[in-house]
Amino acid sequence: MQVLEDAYRAEVYMRRGSNKGGGPEEEEENEEEEEEEEEEEEEEEEEEEEEEEEEEEEEEEEEEEEEEEEEEETGEYRIESAREEARRLRVDAFKVI
Repeated sequence: MQVLEDAYRAEVYMRRGSNKGGGPEEEEENEEEEEEEEEEEEEEEEEEEEEEEEEEEEEEEEEEEEEEEEEEETGEYRIESAREEARRLRVDAFKVI
């Protein structure tokens, strides 16, 4: 019976990650390590989220810049088209005179 109890205790201690018997100090150390690991994981997740947000903001800025460039090009095209139309009208007016 004692052998079974010892085997059970050994298994429980091994599951806890303790080689020395899993005293209260070691349990505290294990808990602290787990908490530190959880904090590190949370920090990594936060950093990843921040990076994703920054990437999204950069993409939005690039899209806005592209739209502005397209608007400028369209505006310049319209101005040039208007100038050409004015030239044609002047030429036509001189032909009539």
